[in-house]
Amino acid sequence: MRGFGDFVPGRIHTLNKTMSRQPEFRDTRHITLARALHARLYVNVDGRIHSVGGRPVHAKLAQFLARQDRRPTAVEAPSPRDLGISSCDGELGPHQLHDIGRALNRWRKELEAEFPRRPARRRVKGLVVGDQQEMERLSARLRAVLRWQQELVAGGEPAGAPFFLDPAAEDDLNAAVRAAEEPDPLPPLIVWQARLVCWLAGGCAMRRFLDATVGLFRLYPRVSHLEQVRGFHLHERRTEVPSKDQLHRWHCVPAALAALTATDGSTVALPQRCFQAGAELESFTPLLRTIAELAEQAGEPRYDALLGAIDQLPPPPAEFNYGQLRQLLGQGCSLADAVWACEQDLVDSLNVSCLRVPAVRRLSETFQRCRLPLSAYDLSRLVCRIRQPEHLAAIKAWLAWLGAVSPRTVTPRIVGAQRQATALERLTE
Repeated sequence: MRGFGDFVPGRIHTLNKTMSRQPEFRDTRHITLARALHARLYVNVDGRIHSVGGRPVHAKLAQFLARQDRRPTAVEAPSPRDLGISSCDGELGPHQLHDIGRALNRWRKELEAEFPRRPARRRVKGLVVGDQQEMERLSARLRAVLRWQQELVAGGEPAGAPFFLDPAAEDDLNAAVRAAEEPDPLPPLIVWQARLVCWLAGGCAMRRFLDATVGLFRLYPRVSHLEQVRGFHLHERRTEVPSKDQLHRWHCVPAALAALTATDGSTVALPQRCFQAGAELESFTPLLRTIAELAEQAGEPRYDALLGAIDQLPPPPAEFNYGQLRQLLGQGCSLADAVWACEQDLVDSLNVSCLRVPAVRRLSETFQRCRLPLSAYDLSRLVCRIRQPEHLAAIKAWLAWLGAVSPRTVTPRIVGAQRQATALERLTE
């Protein structure tokens, strides 16, 4: 074993060269300070800037949006607490903004000095470029929020106040709205809701909201069936009173979709087929109920898988129990097995049984081949009683014996007696 003095000069040179390639220690406290500007920012009418963290509560957000029937001004706009956000992280005063500006300037100078270095003396180029892009966006964000502050203090009202979006997010929102407005323009309230969703949950949630809302608008009849009946009476009275159906179409349903996409945390597009029947028939109550059922599943395991599976369900998909379907998908069931188990109402029985869905399907098919088909009720009762493998073994042995019996032996009288016994057993439970 060699000691330190046994190293030859060549090896020492190699060691020094290797150590010189190690990244130097970087003081990143100023970068951490600059990144505080990534926070969700709320700029009130007095020009005070608040950093708003936390996720909104769906129930409170949905309740507020259901009451908001027009685009509010900056004075009328809800506070974060109104949207279900319990508290703010703090206020960004002039001193904090000044310090963030200095931190960004120091970060810029460090990056400018790092680019000309030899590869051995700097980080991977992709990391440097990524830092530069982040620094530039934060700088643009700081300039924009200061402009908002000055405009509000002077009595003006920036578009979208008090929900601040930086220039990049503004461009993303405007592009998504323009794409959604082909061929018909969106109502101002829908555009405001899209901005709110973007502020609360980001660009992906905003696009999911617009896609779902515009998809519903395209499913609605061009002229409401009920409005065709009311048209003559409205013409005679020379009034333009919005009907209850119009309020649901343009206000209540988009508000429910906005609350869902702003709080469910998913990146998967909302399914359209579960909304289709309600939209085409203008049945708004079941449509809102379907959206509420999806909201109940948000945040649960395999929620994304549920959203992706709904459009593949047999019609009508809105009649499925989404909670049971999500639970089965989470247990590793295929979509076909999960759908079959939901149709047979087996979820509660499976929770206490040692069987999984494929085994239950095989068991049900065996009973069918033995000319003793089980109803969903009987199958559920049987499954919940098979709690040990030996229970299943006994049933399989009996079915094997029954399968060996000649079909001529099982007379209609025997089948009738078996059905009567089953009915009596149900009555005595």
